[in-house]
Amino acid sequence: MTEQSSYESDDASKLAGEVFGGKLTVAEALKKLRTRLLDLSMRNRLLNYRHPKGRAVQFINSPDVNLLFDRLEEGKTVALTHIPDPPLSRYDDEKKPDVRTYAIEIGINPSTEFQAVPRPNGQRRAPSLQVLQYPADLERFLRKISSEARTVVEETGTNMLYLIFGFLEFFDSEDSQKPCLAPLISMPVSLTKGALDPDARTYLYDLTYSGEGIVENFTLREKLRQEFRLELPSLDPEASPEEYFGAIEAAVSKRKNWCVRRRLSLGFLSFGKLAIWADLDPAKAPGLLSNPLLKDIFEGGRAASSEAFHAEDYDIDRHPDAELPLIYDADSSQHSAIIDVRKGSNLVINGPPGTGKSQTITNIIASALASSHRIARRAPWFFSSIGISSRCF
Repeated sequence: MTEQSSYESDDASKLAGEVFGGKLTVAEALKKLRTRLLDLSMRNRLLNYRHPKGRAVQFINSPDVNLLFDRLEEGKTVALTHIPDPPLSRYDDEKKPDVRTYAIEIGINPSTEFQAVPRPNGQRRAPSLQVLQYPADLERFLRKISSEARTVVEETGTNMLYLIFGFLEFFDSEDSQKPCLAPLISMPVSLTKGALDPDARTYLYDLTYSGEGIVENFTLREKLRQEFRLELPSLDPEASPEEYFGAIEAAVSKRKNWCVRRRLSLGFLSFGKLAIWADLDPAKAPGLLSNPLLKDIFEGGRAASSEAFHAEDYDIDRHPDAELPLIYDADSSQHSAIIDVRKGSNLVINGPPGTGKSQTITNIIASALASSHRIARRAPWFFSSIGISSRCF
């Protein structure tokens, strides 16, 4: 297999059969899994961001991106502003003029493309982010985005709302006529409702850096490395966004029609799979290839029998280990899975939506805690919701 080879089928069950069928070495299995995790197709928003309507917004009027980045990184808030409503005398038929036309008329640049700027020269005027929407429209949009961002955190334990600094415009092939936009720097942010604007009679919203890691686009870097033999520079924590944009421009300077688009966007991105992809890199963690547990999972090891792929249900009414401390009710298959874990078996809880996978995992954790085991938390918010967060690490 070459570096450019990829898993072409979208059938997850086929992938599971290939990877966990005991026919691949740990190195081969990890390579297939990492390729699937990375997703170098143009379906990936990290390679082809389309600014989905209702879930993303681009900012206008050329803010100082370096100053904005510094202010957010320092923990300060940045206000989101609107295009002011035109005077009532301008629209007797109750229909406001086109917002772009009116913005130009009052001296606001509606372009989402910014000019290159140097690092701040000591001037610390508080920046703002302006959106090409009238007050009521912007308030409605930001209320929806804020609500969706909270819901994502509550359901997944992960923040997915990002302020994106700059995009690389590139083409997926030599003969492609359709440019793709790949985010360059992504800063995790929170969106909060602020004070009431007395003039517009709408609520203002503020952006704040969440404090989590600021992310460069590793998917883009791997895409260009594998398919174009092009190495992108790493993001220097001390560099300004503009300095990074310049480094990217230099790296792609020989590619026809490729360029950095200096734009600022607010939208949803997911980097969860990237973290797993990085963790499974044998080059960074050579011990993975000789790890006994991974050998059992991928090569068979102690679990080489057919039972490794489909465990039978126990007769719960007669099984000697069926008396277990549970938080949620469990049917026979769920109960059987808990017994197998208690016996020290390694397993995967699999099933379609609504079949009780989360409840089964919760019962496994509760049962383990009852036996004085320690639990590594993957979703702390979930364990907090059932009152056992303090017992996990």
